Amino acid sequence: MLQSAIDIVKALEIKPLLQLSNIRIPQLISKELNIDLDDFKHINIQKLLDTKVSWLKDIIYLDKLEDIDAVIAVVPDIIKVELERIKELAQNIDYDNFVIAPLYYAKMLYYDELYFRMIEKNDVYARGGRYINDEVTSVGFALYTDKIIEKLEGSK
Repeated sequence: MLQSAIDIVKALEIKPLLQLSNIRIPQLISKELNIDLDDFKHINIQKLLDTKVSWLKDIIYLDKLEDIDAVIAVVPDIIKVELERIKELAQNIDYDNFVIAPLYYAKMLYYDELYFRMIEKNDVYARGGRYINDEVTSVGFALYTDKIIEKLEGSK
């Protein structure tokens, strides 16, 4: 599913930044360390650093696939599982303009685990992920055609 979104932006000859996240990671950390989810939503890095939890600092600065194994080695087991999901996804995509953003959090109506968005500046071109609807696990994505058209028209 993610590769389909990648294939579409490649065909359109645009190259937004792909951000790979897992919505469960901030939720688990929030519960484990009693940190308000709003601190993740509003990217309150200082509050997270103030916890003095060394592995949390490692997650904060994780953005490259080549660094993920070192972080997996130091986080609690429940978070390892979720980082492994990001790692597996990242290893199986054909796109080089991506970052891992394990602490990205936005309250969503249905995306509840692996999540991606394709962004450039403040524009979102696509986003998607895993969700559960009527107890059925599914994956999907949305293309923001208005933003894509604006980008294509602006590049002429």
